[in-house]
Amino acid sequence: MNIDTEQIDTELTPDLEFILGRPNFACGSLARRLREKGFKCKQKAEAEQALVIHIMLKFHNEYKNDWREEMEKYLKD
Repeated sequence: MNIDTEQIDTELTPDLEFILGRPNFACGSLARRLREKGFKCKQKAEAEQALVIHIMLKFHNEYKNDWREEMEKYLKD
């Protein structure tokens, strides 16, 4: 595979590094809260990690710099 790095945005912002670097053992409590909010997820560390990272990325894409605050509001409701 030949990947043209000029065509791909390779900047890893601090927020993206935080999201994508989230270890699976740090996702359990967030996954439990997301289950309470109606999300389906196996009680398996890898599945919980995938769900948490997926939702964080959704919030990041929608709210950009305010994604953490918006996700906190969502989780508190």
